[in-house]
Amino acid sequence: MSTAVPAWPIISLRWEGEILVVSDSDAALDPRRVLPIPGEDPFETSRRAAVKACTALGMERARVQGVDGDDVVSLIVDAREGTLTEAHAPSAPAPAFDRAHSALEDARGRAEHSRFSRVLVPGLAAASLGARLSGRLGARAAAGTAWARTRKGRRALTAAVVVACAAATAGVVGARQAGWFAPTAQSAQAAAPAPAGQLPVYAPVGWGTFASWTVPASRTNVAPVLSPDGNRVITVSSGRLEALDARTGALVWSTALEGSVSSLRVMAVDGEQKVVVADGSKVRTFGLDGAPGTVFEAGDATARPVVDTGREAFFSLPDQRAMIFTHGSLSLRRIPAGAVAVGVDRGTLLAVEVSTARLWRIGSDAVQFPSPSTIPAPQGATKLTAVYTAADGSLVTVWDGPVKDRSVVAVVPVFPQLGAPTVVKEVASSSAASSTSAVVVDRYAGTVLVNRVLIDTAAGTAVEVPGSSGKLGAGFWWGSQGQATVRVGTAGDTVNSPSDAPVPLFALPDHRVLVEAGTDQSLYALAPEGEKK
Repeated sequence: MSTAVPAWPIISLRWEGEILVVSDSDAALDPRRVLPIPGEDPFETSRRAAVKACTALGMERARVQGVDGDDVVSLIVDAREGTLTEAHAPSAPAPAFDRAHSALEDARGRAEHSRFSRVLVPGLAAASLGARLSGRLGARAAAGTAWARTRKGRRALTAAVVVACAAATAGVVGARQAGWFAPTAQSAQAAAPAPAGQLPVYAPVGWGTFASWTVPASRTNVAPVLSPDGNRVITVSSGRLEALDARTGALVWSTALEGSVSSLRVMAVDGEQKVVVADGSKVRTFGLDGAPGTVFEAGDATARPVVDTGREAFFSLPDQRAMIFTHGSLSLRRIPAGAVAVGVDRGTLLAVEVSTARLWRIGSDAVQFPSPSTIPAPQGATKLTAVYTAADGSLVTVWDGPVKDRSVVAVVPVFPQLGAPTVVKEVASSSAASSTSAVVVDRYAGTVLVNRVLIDTAAGTAVEVPGSSGKLGAGFWWGSQGQATVRVGTAGDTVNSPSDAPVPLFALPDHRVLVEAGTDQSLYALAPEGEKK
């Protein structure tokens, strides 16, 4: 096999603060931004990006140049061996990366050398590179990879690695679709708890203005979400996806995002809980530990999940179609005429025709639909009039009751199979009538608001609230009753609350709640009233 390394086209890997920007001279690859995964040395990020860039262009070996201002270092990347070494140094036998990196570690403290050499050049003697780059780079160097891992250290360097690859561009589209250029998670600089503080406005009834932790934020159109285990608060702030420790507010990990975010969810993707971020025509997934997942591209229809049951979600398309996550991709599902999609169960789309109470489980994009089931009616009910999806994936159904102008509200389990309905409330028909857009689901507390009926799906109970324009938060309904602002619980308990107090987003561990307040919508973890800890 030839060891020659031609010099064109050129792919640039440029460190800009905390991110590595990837592009090429022929514009065969769209520019992408890469961050180190949690605990990863920036050198490893650069080596990994160089190897993958050459692989994406169909190249086995490539010429690399490290550039910072007027300083240039020639390197070689070997995609087969996974190494990044000095171009003019004798080739080290495999595994060269491990031995070369160990050699640099042994040289720690023996010579002043640039962070660039520590980060990007494992096969080059530290003293040699330090001598060659002893000017501007050496002046701001640090002896050791610990400095290179700090946020300050990453921001201090603006360097580039230029990878010269000569090969056909076959496979570039596949690499781009696979999403390897997607942003990856970044370890927090420190795990120090966020500072305590005072809420700048009145607190919602039941909680005080003391916040056990506060985090400045700058979000626009997406609210923070809570992981299913209650341990992580996931938020978008200043173009970054961040995970906070729900108990302390400490930054656990963060990653840069490429565009404006239209939707943020934690949901099941192929049976595994993922952070799902939608930004226009792309949907990106991340593990709860910040590990990058798949980038899905399916056009503007993926801009937001239209049904989020707390289990899985789907994306609405025109002409009785929907797209769902399954087997590592977005798959098309067709919906029978007259039916509406109501949920997803492990790759199967659920659709209901209200007029006939029929339920389909659609597991493929076949032209012929499977045979439907019939949703069982509660005793005395005569006709199904509405179906909504609850936080646990069950169906909230509204039926005409045996008494004129009265409706029966019942919860029907559908996972893993269709079950018997549980009647939760008989109400005036006007109280239960609602358009789908007016239905509010609190998936953290397991409550659903259908017009003026507040339903606790887990307990199988419901109460009527004073109005239909309120909000759900921390297991309560918050809204107006006459001139007063009130909080209504699922048992019907009603107490007054300050009119300008923020509504809790969700409950946190230790009976605290998270709220947004202030002009920048900062986050406050409020302790119960009278408690400070």
